[in-house]
Amino acid sequence: IKTVTAEAVVDPGDNFNSHITVHATNISYADQSLEKLLIKGKGQLQKHAIEVAATGKELDIQAVLTGAWSQGVWQGELNRVDVKTRVPGLWNLEKTANLAWNNQSASFNLSATCLIHAQSKICLQIIPGDTGKHRGEIQLSKLPLALSRPWLPGTVSLDGTMSGEIIMTLDKDHWAMQAGLETVNAKILSGPDTGVNAIEVRAANLQVSATPTSTNVNLLVHAPGVIDISLTGS
Repeated sequence: IKTVTAEAVVDPGDNFNSHITVHATNISYADQSLEKLLIKGKGQLQKHAIEVAATGKELDIQAVLTGAWSQGVWQGELNRVDVKTRVPGLWNLEKTANLAWNNQSASFNLSATCLIHAQSKICLQIIPGDTGKHRGEIQLSKLPLALSRPWLPGTVSLDGTMSGEIIMTLDKDHWAMQAGLETVNAKILSGPDTGVNAIEVRAANLQVSATPTSTNVNLLVHAPGVIDISLTGS
């Protein structure tokens, strides 16, 4: 983080009516960066609103949520999420999502939160279980493979879509993950100056299950005339 500025006006009365603004620039993490991040909060403990705006090279984010704190429980609604990616473009929140935090049980709940673009959809849901245990589910439907461009080397890019699900459970110091992803009629593209033709991948399927002590992987890739892979390992 290059710079952070904050401004807060807080009423010390019973309602804690306040207005808080945080502005940060040049935030970097894991080879990804945001040029600007602006967070605004206003209202009282019993009723408040938070706005988030983030700008980066690969995406822009606008989000608005409202919430209320009462008797050790915070409950809120995610009213707006707009995410603009270089490819394919603008993603919008399908419908209002509910979220809650229980301070006593240290549990967090997030109802199905879906971003949509044309026929593509990505959904996240977090379900609390026993004390300290959570289950997270990510559902992907026709997610454009072009979104992977920032993580690919050189002039390589992918065309097509991916569908599947990722499920994670977290229980204090233990975690487990299961993932099933597949693509149909995808293409691996290289730059126009490389002289390499596009590689058509008729089918690709990845199944993964993992815990802190073991990992099992099943991979199937079918690209006629180029490569056929069927791999199982742990």
